[in-house]
Amino acid sequence: MEHPDIATPEEVLATFTELMRGEKSAERLKAAEQLAKYHSLFAPKEDTADPSEAAAAVEAAVADILAEHHA
Repeated sequence: MEHPDIATPEEVLATFTELMRGEKSAERLKAAEQLAKYHSLFAPKEDTADPSEAAAAVEAAVADILAEHHA
């Protein structure tokens, strides 16, 4: 059920756009940020590193260091 008094995600984005292009108001920006968080418009950053690739890189680096010290 939609409520006409509650901003939609599109309205939040429109508010951000309006603020970006025009005069800035701290209260309006803060309200838009809070509404965006409520509507889950900010996606958390995901760690895109592959742990197995990182482990392989660390193992290779350790092997290189050990080889240098034993040479």
